[in-house]
Amino acid sequence: MGFQRGNYGVEYERSQKSSTGKLWLLSIIIPLIVLALVLRGCGSGKSGGVYDGGDTPAGGQAAPEVAVERERPSIAVHFLQAWRGKFKGKSASDGESAADNQDGPPAASVNPGSQTRAANQLKVDKNIPAAAVKLWKRVDELEDEGDLVSARMILQKLRLSPDAAAMRPLVEKRIGEINMALIFSASPMPGKLSHTIVSGDLVSKLTRKYNNTEEYILRTNRITHPERIQIGQKLWVLDNPSFELMIDKSDFKAVLLFNRGFFKAYTVGLGDAGSVAAGAYELRGRGIVAGARGGEVYRLWLKPAGNIPETVSLSLNGAESESHLGMASQESGVVFSKAGIEELYVLLPAGSVVTIVE
Repeated sequence: MGFQRGNYGVEYERSQKSSTGKLWLLSIIIPLIVLALVLRGCGSGKSGGVYDGGDTPAGGQAAPEVAVERERPSIAVHFLQAWRGKFKGKSASDGESAADNQDGPPAASVNPGSQTRAANQLKVDKNIPAAAVKLWKRVDELEDEGDLVSARMILQKLRLSPDAAAMRPLVEKRIGEINMALIFSASPMPGKLSHTIVSGDLVSKLTRKYNNTEEYILRTNRITHPERIQIGQKLWVLDNPSFELMIDKSDFKAVLLFNRGFFKAYTVGLGDAGSVAAGAYELRGRGIVAGARGGEVYRLWLKPAGNIPETVSLSLNGAESESHLGMASQESGVVFSKAGIEELYVLLPAGSVVTIVE
């Protein structure tokens, strides 16, 4: 029923049907719309945001801003995924692998020593005494805690233990890894200190004051523009270090000592017989030269000391081919791996002692 305007004003219309009679249609249309949204979803498209993971990736550089295309799941898929995620979380807590719960690749380890732990652990002799194995596992724990200095102290004891002689090469390798991680990091260690820049300081002055190489200060403190260091800035330096390199011709091995303590061992190659004379030398210079096979090669020049004639010329070189390491070769001087010679190039200041024994 309704109202209409008639001849005598507003009149009551009896013939018109009530509008409430059509409400039954809504009870059918609304459920159909909801069902369509559930099955169809909300469409897909590109998100308007950029990467915002919150954490800075290993290496210190923020991730680039990248638009990420994402698909918006339907309501049904959303609840299904939530249920599956809850189920997987329970499985992980029961001891199963939690890798399926990660949206991306696992975070990279920031502990340099732990990256090679799996390979090192497989090489441990089963006949090693239980006490030595226990110490080895303690090193694992300390590395996980980030206490590399304490881990190194335990390894130094293992290296000198007669019971652990069979695992000495493995121990020395791990000590070298930890030492390199410590010495090139912005972290404290014995023999290292933090210098606060004052008016008049230059990187070249710091190298003379602390007997460091300029390359070491720049690399350790991530300095790309030495002329822009500022007053109050803190730089890590080595506190007048004493480096000595001992080369044993009989087993093609070089040992780097830092403040009279073992630091790292290297496998080396030797030039033609008689070209590497035993005796005492000093580092007189270093540089980067063109290699015979192209590319650049790091080189450290030595000068004789003691009873060696001044005419003897000897250098420490990067290997053109690392297959020559551990044997005599046609390459001149004492040959190191490319990574090894670069480490020595950065660490050893002029005047460092090099001793060669038969």
